[in-house]
Amino acid sequence: ASPSGDWVVGSTRTGFCLMDGKTGKLVYSKKFKDVSDGELGNTNYQIIMWDANAMLVFDNKLGKDRIAAIDLKDGKMLWIKDQYSFPKPKENASGNQAQLEDMVVYIKETKTFAFAQKDALVMIDLLSGKEIWETSRFRGAVGQYIYLPQTRELVMVNYQPMGLMALFSGFKNQLMRINAENGDVVWEATYRGVVEKTVLTRDPLVSLSIHGDKLFLQLGVLQVYDLATGQSIWGAHYSADMGGASRSGTGKNLRAGIYGAIAEPLITEDAVYIVLGDNKMKVKYVQKFDLETGKELWMSEKIKDAN
Repeated sequence: ASPSGDWVVGSTRTGFCLMDGKTGKLVYSKKFKDVSDGELGNTNYQIIMWDANAMLVFDNKLGKDRIAAIDLKDGKMLWIKDQYSFPKPKENASGNQAQLEDMVVYIKETKTFAFAQKDALVMIDLLSGKEIWETSRFRGAVGQYIYLPQTRELVMVNYQPMGLMALFSGFKNQLMRINAENGDVVWEATYRGVVEKTVLTRDPLVSLSIHGDKLFLQLGVLQVYDLATGQSIWGAHYSADMGGASRSGTGKNLRAGIYGAIAEPLITEDAVYIVLGDNKMKVKYVQKFDLETGKELWMSEKIKDAN
């Protein structure tokens, strides 16, 4: 269902339909082979991209990867491509569709898809499927991005999806500012930490924000960069999540996570306030840092029984 609940999409390997989320009325029901003039048959997976109002369809039945985009408004196919590679689906492997979703990000501000490939990041036009640009400088999947409308640039952080580590050989942590129109790299920096994903929604546990002339990256360590140059300015330990725990139950390994358990950093005009805690988060502290230099200005007394 769409985030608003207005629309519901149902799909199988051979067809798909759109329903009114309020009334349940069928808007259309179609076969993949019909909308593609026979080019698509039994598809492997479909991913709904609500921001793009499109469905991406993956098919590798003919021995090579095919990806098609379908407009959800009318169910018509926008384009089909066969020059890009994606993880091969396996029967009864629940993680495969999640891995495919890791490989594709929609950039709504530019109406483009970012395809993470083995050796490059490729930017594809939503409506035409035309390749806008590609760069071999960016490796891995896009964890999060910020669009800079004044300069038409993107600031992106990469990550290496679990289960796809062998695909991105030579991977390194990258924070990159890049021209959204031609792929030229403005600057590249390295960040500290490992980007994980939430257990259920599979959202990357990384956050980018801009405050004045500085770029803030939250990933276990609060990392501050010069937005213009990418130069690292300062960093401080910070964690809002208690995720990734494994539990054993009913003979299966179950993953659990607690997210947003600690207040996010408070950024003012001249300072940053961070909440720290011990391993069990039963005792907490508040630290104040100078925004420009990262110098610790003070630390509060212990706040006990704060769990």
